[in-house]
Amino acid sequence: NIIYLDNNENIVVNKEKYLSEKDYCIPCYDDYDLTEYMLPEPIFPIRASYGCYWGKCVFCLQYYLDKDYFFIRKVDDLIEEIKLNIKKYNVNTFVFADTSLPPAYLDEFATKIINQKIEIHFLMSNRLEGAFDKTLLKKLYKAGFRVCLWGLESASPKILEKMKKGTNVDTAQKIIKIAHSVGIFNVIGWMYNFPGETIDD
Repeated sequence: NIIYLDNNENIVVNKEKYLSEKDYCIPCYDDYDLTEYMLPEPIFPIRASYGCYWGKCVFCLQYYLDKDYFFIRKVDDLIEEIKLNIKKYNVNTFVFADTSLPPAYLDEFATKIINQKIEIHFLMSNRLEGAFDKTLLKKLYKAGFRVCLWGLESASPKILEKMKKGTNVDTAQKIIKIAHSVGIFNVIGWMYNFPGETIDD
């Protein structure tokens, strides 16, 4: 996906190529001096998927560029990467670099993290879907989930429908309250001036 000038100063546009699960490789941080990290402890990015499993939000580039492209790694492979980073770099705080992850996938992930007694903390973005009930959010907290950026975008049903978010305000409100009650810090993604939005919206 690189665009560059060749030796004759012609613009070369590499054909876009999507990764598949077999193409994925674990990032190497050997050349980084983690003592120079600007927070009290390093936070490593980690990625469980490429693309978005929802892929319908009309404001998102993934809708226009790659809405048919999505793959998700096996939970066991993701956990092996986490364990490697803990062992090799002594890092146990992670930020998921995913647009969002399916609740069923996160349920499996949390179950395995808890059962294997892996002590981590993690942050992620996600959709306000009804499957994020108290049982799942408590389990995720126990597995180390501490901060979530929820893609609310709007509290207007009309605008949510125009966005094709596939979520609703009542469910969103319940999830945010439950997440707070179990100890997860909520960050709310919000958009203003969506086409067709009025002051009343």
